[in-house]
Amino acid sequence: MPAEQRIRILTPEQAVSDITTPSTAIGAVLSSTFARPRSQRVIVIGDSIDQTSDQGANFWGGSVWSWLSFWTKGRFNLLSNVAIGGNSTQSMRNRFVADVVNKSPGIVVIGGGRNDIGGGVPAATTKENFDWMVRTALAAKIVPVLHTVAPVENTAHRQGTLDLNTWMKAYAEAMGVECIDWWKYWANQTTGGWLVGYSDDGVHPNGTAVKAAVHALRVGGLPGIFTGTVELPLSSTDPTNLWSNALNTLDTNADGTPDGWFFNGSTDASVVTGVALGKMIRVTPGPAGELRVAYGPSTGAGAISPGDVLEIIGRIQASGAGKLTITTQNQDYQTLTTMVSGSIGDVPDGVFRSRYTVPATGVTSIMLVPTAQTTVGSWIQVGQMCLRNLTRLGLV
Repeated sequence: MPAEQRIRILTPEQAVSDITTPSTAIGAVLSSTFARPRSQRVIVIGDSIDQTSDQGANFWGGSVWSWLSFWTKGRFNLLSNVAIGGNSTQSMRNRFVADVVNKSPGIVVIGGGRNDIGGGVPAATTKENFDWMVRTALAAKIVPVLHTVAPVENTAHRQGTLDLNTWMKAYAEAMGVECIDWWKYWANQTTGGWLVGYSDDGVHPNGTAVKAAVHALRVGGLPGIFTGTVELPLSSTDPTNLWSNALNTLDTNADGTPDGWFFNGSTDASVVTGVALGKMIRVTPGPAGELRVAYGPSTGAGAISPGDVLEIIGRIQASGAGKLTITTQNQDYQTLTTMVSGSIGDVPDGVFRSRYTVPATGVTSIMLVPTAQTTVGSWIQVGQMCLRNLTRLGLV
């Protein structure tokens, strides 16, 4: 019998007696069978701490996971963040099959626990729910990765947090799965509360905490199973790219502007060479504090259809403390998605990535719009842009 078929999904009654000391036989099976994920597509499920600022189509709003994908250039290959604020582990369990298993990722990061502790859920129930999600993922050939619960300022909840994190790390080791310990990046090790300046409300990480965790993970804290890459275009003739001239090397009318780009409202944009494959477009704040440069593909009404899932990716570099954004717009200049947003500071070399599902009506063309605002001297530059129809390519 194949190894993965020996892994059973436990009922709540069965799991209660098994969750504290998982089967070593199962742990051995997992470490050998699931050492290599079937794909590098990652789904994150959890509560508001995982979700923070990752709302809807705003894929790059500021959660640990979206910024990790950004800064690792897709090594942490985030497919979707389905964390929901206020969720208990039972709520996560109730939607685990629909939101994770049915989407067939290679890896699932499982968070949660804060609302259980705050809501007085028995520790045994919380552990049972984590165990069920881990085993359900493994039975579906999805590699589970746990992460510890964030610190908290409410002193009544600190011991429960410490206890759950201790159990979680031991459980992960026994089961042969990874556990990302982001508690240690954020917590005052003496009190169990937040490090000074890392949380604005005592529960959720702020931007300082997010950046600290992302930095720690990308320079050595990210488990080795994450080896994903983002497939940036290597040619302007990539047949899978709905945007032509991805490398910005074509300028058929010799006007200094790469084909496909047009400038709105200002000329504070330039073509930069020697910084990436092909050329990059640099945008700086215009006289009115904002400049938009739109990259309009010749998609036509027949190139995308309602319900199609599109992927938008590209390379980004930036400098300065001004507000930097990358959005997409339709043919009527209405915003569709926001991939990068905020005062993100210097970006030596990152990759933005998002997905968009074409609505029933109203979208026939997708434009990429990088914007630099507010601070003189700040700039953003993009290159190797790609718009792929994952539905037509059979990738969703």
